[in-house]
Amino acid sequence: MHQSSDSIAALAAALAKAQAQLVNPEKSLTATIRSERNGGERTFRYAPLASGLEIVRKTLSQHEIATVQATAVDDQSGMVKLTTTLIHSSGEWIASDWPVCRVVDLATPHRMGAALTYARRYGLFTLVGIAGEDDLDAPDLPGRVEPSLGAASFETSTLQGAGDNHAAGGHQAPLGDNRRARDRLRPVVLDPELSTLLREQLLGEFAELDSSDALAAWAKRIQARDADHPCYVNLYPNYAPPDALGTPTYAAYVERFVAEVPVSFISFDHYPVVGQSLRGEWYANLEVVSAAARKANKSFWAFALAVAHGPYPVPTVAHLRVQAYSNLAYGAQGLQYFTYWTTKSDTWNFHEGPIRADGTRSPVYDRVRDLNREVQAMRAVFLGARVLSVTHTGAALPAGTRRFAAEAPVESLETAGQGAVVSRLAKADRQFLVVVNRDINAGMRMDLRFKQGTGARLVKRDGSLADEVKTAARIDVAPGDAVVFTWLAG
Repeated sequence: MHQSSDSIAALAAALAKAQAQLVNPEKSLTATIRSERNGGERTFRYAPLASGLEIVRKTLSQHEIATVQATAVDDQSGMVKLTTTLIHSSGEWIASDWPVCRVVDLATPHRMGAALTYARRYGLFTLVGIAGEDDLDAPDLPGRVEPSLGAASFETSTLQGAGDNHAAGGHQAPLGDNRRARDRLRPVVLDPELSTLLREQLLGEFAELDSSDALAAWAKRIQARDADHPCYVNLYPNYAPPDALGTPTYAAYVERFVAEVPVSFISFDHYPVVGQSLRGEWYANLEVVSAAARKANKSFWAFALAVAHGPYPVPTVAHLRVQAYSNLAYGAQGLQYFTYWTTKSDTWNFHEGPIRADGTRSPVYDRVRDLNREVQAMRAVFLGARVLSVTHTGAALPAGTRRFAAEAPVESLETAGQGAVVSRLAKADRQFLVVVNRDINAGMRMDLRFKQGTGARLVKRDGSLADEVKTAARIDVAPGDAVVFTWLAG
C-alpha cells in the first residue's frame, strides 16, 4: 500500500522532472533458472541494489527529493515491513510498503538480511519507476519455472552412490557423485537474494502451522505436476520459541505438520554443537522426529552444521560425525549440510564453510567429503533400515531418551566416558547394532558381549565385514564416531 502527505503537487512536479533523467541501472549480474521438467536453463539479468541507489540518489537530489527506507514490525500480520519514502524539500512525501519477512525470522538474521536487500531494491525501484531485472513474464520466454518446495541452500548427501563433493553453480549444490540423486535434488538457481526471499515468503524454511493449509495446497499442486521429485518443508528444531511452533509441545507441532502437509518425507534441522559441547535437547528432538516418521510410515532427513558462526565452532571431524551418525542411528535417510558455501553476513560472521566466501576450499571441505564417503560406504547398513530401538548409555542420559538394556543376542554393553547412542536396526535378513560416542572431545572405550553362536561381525569403515566376534569385543571409539555390528536375524 502507499501513503502520502495531503498534497503532493510539488513532489509530483519534481519527480516528473527527475524521471525524465532517470535511467535503468545496468543489469550487470546474471542468474540462471534450471527447469526440473526438461533440464533446460534460462538466464536473466538483474541490477544490484548498490548501482540502483547510486543512480536514484544522484538524480533525485538534483530535484530536492530524498529517499528514506525504514523497517517496522506490523503486529497484526506478524510481518516485518519495509517502508520506502520519497520526501521533497517542500515537506511533501509519498511512501510505499513492502513485506520483508515474518517476525519469527528475526532469529535468523542472515536470511532476514538477504530478504531485506531484495525488498529494498524492489521497493525503491518500483516507487521511482525504474526496472532492475529482465521481464520473466515476457511471452517470448518459454516454460516458466516455479520453485520447488525442496529448493534451498542446503546440500544433501543421499545414501546412494559414491561420495564426493560436487558444486553445481550458484551457491547451491548437492553433495554426492550420484547422477540420479543430483537430478532429484537439483535446486532452482536464482539471484541469491531472490532465492532467499522465495524460501522465506513463498514457502518458509521453517514450517509454521498457521500457514499449513497453504503449504498443503502448494505441495499438492507441485506433486500433481511432477510426482517424480521430492517436495518438502523444513521443520523447526525443538529449541524454537513456542509462538513459532503454534502448539503446546514440539511433539504436537511435528504431529500436526505430518497430518496436514502431504510431503513424502520429514525434514528438520537442529545444530547441536555449541562451543565444545552438545545441546541438551538435541536427542529429544531426534526422538520426536524419528517416532513421528515411523508412525506416519515416512522417512526423515536431518542436518549437520558445516559452517562456523556465532557460538557454533568450525566443524571438526568429531562434530560432523556425531551429527551424521546420531541422525543415522535414529533412522535418517538423508543428510543435509548447512551450508556448503560460506554466506556473507555482518551479523553472524559466517566463516570456514566447506567453500569460503572467496570460492576457495577450507579444511571443512575435506572433512565433509570424507564423511560423505564414510556414510556412503556404509549405505548397505543405513539405507532402507528399520529402527527397532534407540537407547543411551552413560551416567547422565540426554533429556527425553531411554537407558540401554541388553536384549538378545547382546548380553552386555558397557561404555566409559559420557556414554553412547545405542541403536538396533533391521534390514532384510540382518540386524545391526550401531553405537555412537556422544563425546565430541574424547574417545570412548566400549566392552560388548554377544550370545555365543550369534555370528556377529564388525562392519568396517569401507562397508566390508570383519571376522566373526566369538563372544566379546573391546573397541576404542573416536570422539563422535560410530561402530556397527551385524548378524543374521534368527
